[in-house]
Amino acid sequence: MNDTSWYVEASLTSNMHVYCSGSLAQCVRRWARLSEIQQASAVIKLGGRTDAGDTLSHDELVALSKKPELHKV
Repeated sequence: MNDTSWYVEASLTSNMHVYCSGSLAQCVRRWARLSEIQQASAVIKLGGRTDAGDTLSHDELVALSKKPELHKV
């Protein structure tokens, strides 16, 4: 995800909980505040409710959470 669009619609969820629904930036920030156990089971899905968007892997979430531009959005 070199050309990250921080404003794309996303949702941060696990099997039993919806943590965040909004922009990718909001979801990544929320993911970073979760405990390690919650982070391991949570995923971010890109796109709206009707889109079959991509699901970001744990490694991708770690990389996104370390990007300095996340804090400027």
